[in-house]
Amino acid sequence: MEVERKKIEQLGIIVLDGSGSMQEPDSSGATKAASADRAAQDLIRRLQQSRRRDNFFISVITYDDKAIIRLEPTPVTNITQIPSFDPLNGHGGQTNIGGALQKAYEVAKGFLRDESSFVRCVVIVLMTDGQHNTGQDPETVVSEIKKSELPIKIATVGFGTGDIDVVFLEKIASTTRSDMGGQKMFKLTNNPEELRNFFEASVTTSFALG
Repeated sequence: MEVERKKIEQLGIIVLDGSGSMQEPDSSGATKAASADRAAQDLIRRLQQSRRRDNFFISVITYDDKAIIRLEPTPVTNITQIPSFDPLNGHGGQTNIGGALQKAYEVAKGFLRDESSFVRCVVIVLMTDGQHNTGQDPETVVSEIKKSELPIKIATVGFGTGDIDVVFLEKIASTTRSDMGGQKMFKLTNNPEELRNFFEASVTTSFALG
């Protein structure tokens, strides 16, 4: 029964903004960086409690003008001690969304290339509290991902009340299947609980997609 249930291996790549503005508070009074860290940690805990926990892998990337892999693709069942993913650790500069997406794409391709007896797929969950202002053009990276025709989806979330490029984030987000409403995998929020819920929904429902 266990083998029957595990038909896919799904990687969620959580991409957390570490630009300087992440020091500002969200609606809870915590810094946006602290809430983003907690959301990533809580996602792992929630997946570990899921009846489908054997299906899920997680990777975490943080970025400002540079992108850093904080957790390589790892089965959630193998994570016994969940580390901090504080996006301001080693960051605090400008916002290179293109570079972050490129790094996530490289991680995704590596995961999909690895041999497995199960179908593999990836969802990249990009979080930002602002807009791209340095480095690689993000739309070029998104175009490359789509042209690859690899099983990679993109979810986007604008977190905070700052100068968030909502049009861009919604434009690059994947769309759910028509029988699930055909909705963009996009969220705008300043609420940390909504951020945590969006992370979970994006990773767990991403491949009920068209």
